Amino acid sequence: MRLRRIEAVRFGRLVDCTLGDLSDGLSVVLGPNEAGKSTYTHLVRYVLFGFPPPASTKPPAFLSPVGDREGRLVFEEGSARWVVTRAHGPRGGSAAVRTIAGPDRP
Repeated sequence: MRLRRIEAVRFGRLVDCTLGDLSDGLSVVLGPNEAGKSTYTHLVRYVLFGFPPPASTKPPAFLSPVGDREGRLVFEEGSARWVVTRAHGPRGGSAAVRTIAGPDRP
């Protein structure tokens, strides 16, 4: 299974931004400072493992000015494609897996 696309629905300054289509080999993301390279890295981590709980000593990271944080990852295996979506919420936010093409994933 390969990661094909990273979609920032609302994540920090990234709103409706997409990084993809990622190739089979090594993908290099190049850009100037403050272009969003690290933000995409954090987005992948948070979609896969959940958003961190709010810290009482500092403001939550990557807040979006237009709503709760949300991101999507599109995975591919052969001719099948799935999207993993996570929105900010209690206990790291709820994740959902949806089939785009091919068989459902368990």
